[in-house]
Amino acid sequence: MQNIKITQIEPVVRKRGNDLTFIIFDFLTKFKLKNICDRFHIQKEQGHSAIEILFIVLSMPFMLVTSINAIFRSEFKWVNKRVDKCSIYRFLSDSRYDWRRLIYRICVIFTRLFPASGETAFIIDDTVIKKEGYKGEKITKVYDHCSKRFHYGFKQVVLTYCDGKSVIPVDSSLHGEKSLKGKTDKQYMKPRKSGSAGAKRAKEHTLDKLTSALKMVCRAIKEGLKAKYVIFDSWYAASFAFIKGMIANGLIVVCAMPVNRKCVHRQQNINISKVLAFLKNSKKPKRCAARSLRYYETTIEMPELGKVKLCLCRKISHKEWKAIISTDVSMSALAIMKVYALRWSIEVFFKEAKNLLRMGKCQSVDFDAQIANISISLLLYIVMAYYRRIMEVDTTGTLFEIVKKDIYEKTIAENLWLYFVETIEKIFKDLYDEGKTIVKKIKNTSVFKNMKKSKPDFGKLLESLN
Repeated sequence: MQNIKITQIEPVVRKRGNDLTFIIFDFLTKFKLKNICDRFHIQKEQGHSAIEILFIVLSMPFMLVTSINAIFRSEFKWVNKRVDKCSIYRFLSDSRYDWRRLIYRICVIFTRLFPASGETAFIIDDTVIKKEGYKGEKITKVYDHCSKRFHYGFKQVVLTYCDGKSVIPVDSSLHGEKSLKGKTDKQYMKPRKSGSAGAKRAKEHTLDKLTSALKMVCRAIKEGLKAKYVIFDSWYAASFAFIKGMIANGLIVVCAMPVNRKCVHRQQNINISKVLAFLKNSKKPKRCAARSLRYYETTIEMPELGKVKLCLCRKISHKEWKAIISTDVSMSALAIMKVYALRWSIEVFFKEAKNLLRMGKCQSVDFDAQIANISISLLLYIVMAYYRRIMEVDTTGTLFEIVKKDIYEKTIAENLWLYFVETIEKIFKDLYDEGKTIVKKIKNTSVFKNMKKSKPDFGKLLESLN
């Protein structure tokens, strides 16, 4: 870390327990983030370094602040002595920075540090990023399948990678859906240099989600990430061309399939619901007590795909049957269900990243800032996944609470220390005309310096006073 000139933040770092600053700085070191930033031109020409600002924005979720401006109005206003907020705003809205390449590089390093310990898979899904107004750059109306209504915002497509033990985000893109008639002229617009990373991401906004998801998988493989399966829900299975694209990349597709899709079963052209009816009439479903499931399995042919393995299953407590297919016909139904169950991990990612890591909470009207916010959330999720592995913490939420508690304890301790110093100064100033001189002499003593260096445990100190 000597080559990182963070002269004002560095003294604050304390390598103790689960200290936030220790976690972030350790990650910066282990993953050589400064070198990666330099490699992909995430640099500042003057002023505070990019890595210094990156440290602050990575720390924001643990500070429980809603915006950059809120940092400077909170108990973390010490940041103001290190980096001004305008520098942070300029950093996040810079269209030159290739956040995507940075994330990919971090993911590759992660897979080298932690080799796969189980089934490896790419998982694809999307989520709604809601915004309060429509004046932000490239905001459209997007449909939320949960609330069954349209919202201002973006559709975010995400690709995650599962190695059997950890799930890390690999890639992401923001898309529009329903255009805003008569309102686009009131939206913020920003010129970008042709060929810049920001210009490419802005152009990506108009792509359909299927094309974007396929490109993500192709990029991930090109960057060196290797997976056996690719998993997605029934919406992405609507396109056979999309599934064929995954197969062409050497991946086994395991996905949900609508029961109204046509197929060939026992030389009959019927839909999957008719296949289920036939199986119900011919035999009883198999049972999986461990998963509380009833299921059927058979082989069918689908247009453009050929033979696929079909698993029809339902929870004992549910009435509706779910259709899952695998392009590997040798897979058993239990194996198919086990692999498809990994898809739930991306739903967990969406919940944790939004609720804990501020993903999509950027209030800027600048599209580049939105991309930066998403990318920093992905990066921070990888940080948490890294520490989950080395600390053996069960969930990201648990680790988040540990770190959050620790940083507030540190903040209280630092405030108590400052109060202690101020109190001594006031006492001597009131008692003696030359109080400042006396205080200065005290501060220069070895006893005072050792106390400051050791950061006494104020909890124990208070207990001793009672």
